[in-house]
Amino acid sequence: MFDSVFSSLLTYSFESDRPEIPVERITMALDGIEETIANRQGQLIENATDDLIRRATPLLANGDISGIAALDSSIGIALQQPIFEAWERAYTLGSSHGLAEMVSAAPNLNILFGPLTIRNTPAEQAVLARTIELAGNFSDDAINRLKGDLVASIIPDPETCNPISRRDLRNRIRTGLNVAESRAEMIARTESTAAYNTGRISTYNQSDAVEAVRFLAITDSRTCFVAGTMILMPDGSKKPIERIG
Repeated sequence: MFDSVFSSLLTYSFESDRPEIPVERITMALDGIEETIANRQGQLIENATDDLIRRATPLLANGDISGIAALDSSIGIALQQPIFEAWERAYTLGSSHGLAEMVSAAPNLNILFGPLTIRNTPAEQAVLARTIELAGNFSDDAINRLKGDLVASIIPDPETCNPISRRDLRNRIRTGLNVAESRAEMIARTESTAAYNTGRISTYNQSDAVEAVRFLAITDSRTCFVAGTMILMPDGSKKPIERIG
């Protein structure tokens, strides 16, 4: 997370003071977005798993390994929508908070625009491309893992010389679902946070009052800074974030 620097518009110095960040307000708002998106992704994965198992049942009975390997799923396409929605909602939320911050820091500042949206901007295409890649990788991993478990119930294990039992298969499927749901939560969190920060940066860029931005981390469960992290700019380009302090 970060707060803008308004140079002469602020009465305190960053050298000695740290601005008050509304941590609770930010985290509660983001938590709401993340929970909704993660739950929708998790439900989509469960539905796709149920459908794949239904179609695989007669193939399992016949020991049709090639048929199982050929099974496909449209889950990747379905997952694109909630991931993009995470960007859309969190981007506008970040913009709203950025506007509120500017008004709070400079009440007389004349702001002639409202909260920004990712729609119909050059950045939208970059977000769509990222969404397609994320959803594709996510779905491919989940479906390939499931198909691997199904095949393992047909092909003998090299050590035991027997296929896994139906009970073991059910356990593996449940484990796979848990992994997928955990990954859905991670995607919802990282994408929402990135979108929120991008929305704030985009809003600052709309105002001549903001001369610079300093990044200040909120130390919570989201805090995991990696050097070289990139932030998506309004024109669709990417800019590296440098750690301060």
